Amino acid sequence: MALPNMQKTVRKQEGISEKIKNTRLKIKDLIIPIIVSMILLFISIFVFIPMLKEAFNYRTELKEIKSKQEQLIKLKQSIESISEDQLNDDLIEVKSVIPRTLKVASFLYYIDELARLKNLTSDKISASDVNIGIVDKNRQQDSNQYKGVNGPLAYKGSLENILNFLDNFYYSSPYIVSPQNISLTKSAELWEVELSLTGYYVSEEENLVVNIYKPFKPYTDFADVMEILKEKSKKLNAPVK
Repeated sequence: MALPNMQKTVRKQEGISEKIKNTRLKIKDLIIPIIVSMILLFISIFVFIPMLKEAFNYRTELKEIKSKQEQLIKLKQSIESISEDQLNDDLIEVKSVIPRTLKVASFLYYIDELARLKNLTSDKISASDVNIGIVDKNRQQDSNQYKGVNGPLAYKGSLENILNFLDNFYYSSPYIVSPQNISLTKSAELWEVELSLTGYYVSEEENLVVNIYKPFKPYTDFADVMEILKEKSKKLNAPVK
C-alpha cells in the first residue's frame, strides 16, 4: 500500500513542477507587452504632451485676449466720456500752443518783443532747430524725439528790468519754452543776462504707431495744465505784455 501512495505523491510533485515550468515567463511572452508599452510611450511624447502644452497655451492666450478686451472697453468708456465738441476745441488750442512746426522768427518775436518792453537791448539773437530726446529711468534714449527751436540769448539792461524779464518771459510767450544755463553778470552800470532758450513743437510722424493697450488717462484729468495752455493760446493773437 505504501508503494502506490509514494507513486501518487511523485506524480503530483512532477505535475506541480511541470505547471511551475509552464508559468515561467519566456522572452517571447514579453515581446508584446514591451511593444505596447513603447507605443504608449511614443503616443504620450508625441501626442498627449504636445496637446497638453497647446491647451495651456490656448488658456494663456485666452486670458490675454480677455484682459485686452477689458482694456478696450475701459478705453472706449473713457473716450466716450469726453464731449466731442470739447475735444475739438481743446485740440485746436493745444495744437496752436504746441504746434507741428515752430518758425524761428515767430518764436523769437515774442521773446525779443518782451525784452524790448522791459527796456533791454541785445547786439544779436539767433536760434535753430534741435532734436530733444527723452531719457527713461534706465538712461536709454527713446526713439521718439520732440522738436525744438533753441537759441542762445543775451540782453543788457538794469538789474530790475532783467529780473522782470526773467520773471515774465515764460508767461508772455504763447509757446512752451524752457530756459537753461542762465547767467547774470555786471558790466559797468549795466547787467547782462545770458541764457539758452528752447521752444517746443511736435512734428507730424509719417508712420505713427499708437499702442491702444497702454494705460490711458484722459487729458481732462489735468485741468490745471489745460488752463495754462488755454491762456497761452489766447496770447497768440494778443500783443506782448
